Amino acid sequence: DIGLAALMSWSRRGTPQGLVPIGRVNTPEATSQVTPQLTSAVSTQATSTLATEDQLAAEQQVSQIVNTPIVQLAKVVLMAAWYVEAAKNFASVGGPDFKNLSQLNEAATEFANQSATEFLLLNSNDPKLLLQVNPPHSWNGQDAGGTRIWYDNPDTVYR
Repeated sequence: DIGLAALMSWSRRGTPQGLVPIGRVNTPEATSQVTPQLTSAVSTQATSTLATEDQLAAEQQVSQIVNTPIVQLAKVVLMAAWYVEAAKNFASVGGPDFKNLSQLNEAATEFANQSATEFLLLNSNDPKLLLQVNPPHSWNGQDAGGTRIWYDNPDTVYR
């Protein structure tokens, strides 16, 4: 089961990882039209040179991995563990505030997506070059969740 394999890969790393679905996947491809009067193309979908075939296929696989029951269960366990740690770390100020707690699911989601992406990257039998740390995005008609971990880094260029 690919979900179990991803979970096992994640657990080998020794760091907490979150596990959540990354959203729907749409299949319409970007299209362009050239009108007889104009010589320029008009694109109806956002595209990117970073949206390679491997990247798009990997993002679909990531969605499949994180939507497996075992990964969903691991996400619940992770969020509970993060909550307990936050309650201990911020006990002197009454625990974590609502704003931070409201972002817990999104943080776990991106950790899950990152873990699944890393699982695909570390497959030495099928090497690929993939973007690994991204905010949620949509390109070529396909939506993908973020794969950022810990927090946004001002030194990282998210494209």
